[in-house]
Amino acid sequence: SVWGGQPLSEIVACLEQHVNDHHGLSEDDPYWVYALASDPRATGSELADALTVLDLSFHRVMSNVEGVVSVVDRDGVALSSRTWCALELYEATHSRGVAVKHEVYTPAVQDELDEAGVDEDVRAVGLIDGYGAYDLGSAAIKARREHAFPALLAARALEYTLEHSSTYLEADHEGIASIVGDDADGFDATVRSRVGTFLLVRWLDDIASG
Repeated sequence: SVWGGQPLSEIVACLEQHVNDHHGLSEDDPYWVYALASDPRATGSELADALTVLDLSFHRVMSNVEGVVSVVDRDGVALSSRTWCALELYEATHSRGVAVKHEVYTPAVQDELDEAGVDEDVRAVGLIDGYGAYDLGSAAIKARREHAFPALLAARALEYTLEHSSTYLEADHEGIASIVGDDADGFDATVRSRVGTFLLVRWLDDIASG
């Protein structure tokens, strides 16, 4: 899940780090990036009728994914105000009613890596469901690595509301709102809770460490 306005180099860096963090992945494990796989300008008329979304490649993919990787830009736009990013997360997790892994990555900043004590050459930092290869199965190492992820950046996701989010085309936003229907609160809560869980663990760790 990426914001279309994010530099391609940042998207690639985050996904490459995701592969490195999950040494069980291979070249045969595909990533589907909607912003790159489809032309968002071509879906506005389709989304005007909420029912047609069921026939879009977007819905077919979201119904079959094994996990979601949210690639967050340094300003937090992707998870704080972009409707499509929220819909991807909602469709893949909340609306399916099954457990799907969700992880969040952002481009690394060397000063933040140094402050967190991460000495490995990494290009992105991820909030991971479980342990990454770097963590070596250690909760302490995992906590140190994830401290290089800006808490304020993740906290921006807690501001998300469908009402105040946006899309490239207004018709897209109207179509997505029609799909969500009366579950706007659940839609908002999906974004907030998925990222909020990571923040809660971090804050608890900060309290425990004094």
